[in-house]
Amino acid sequence: MTIFLNKAWYSNALSSNFWMRWRFQIIKDLLFKYKIKPKKILDVGCGEGVFAEQYFKYFKKRISGCDINVNIKKKIKNIKNYMILFFYLMLLSMLMMTKNF
Repeated sequence: MTIFLNKAWYSNALSSNFWMRWRFQIIKDLLFKYKIKPKKILDVGCGEGVFAEQYFKYFKKRISGCDINVNIKKKIKNIKNYMILFFYLMLLSMLMMTKNF
């Protein structure tokens, strides 16, 4: 079973999108406000890497990303490590089906 987000989301989830710009601004403000200088960042659910792109443009540092969509890896730039969570999530869902959670 492969999971795909609605294709319309990917066409709207660009770095120019209001939500994407606003989200990055909030994160950037929090990093400065609390003087946080992360050595490593993992973007869980990175999608096509919009946050990684924004982060790289502003801070000149690459981040790690992971996503459940196996087809995204081909499109990602500015992410130094990429993990596919599909296998692990599939294993977890199989475990949940066999037990009464």
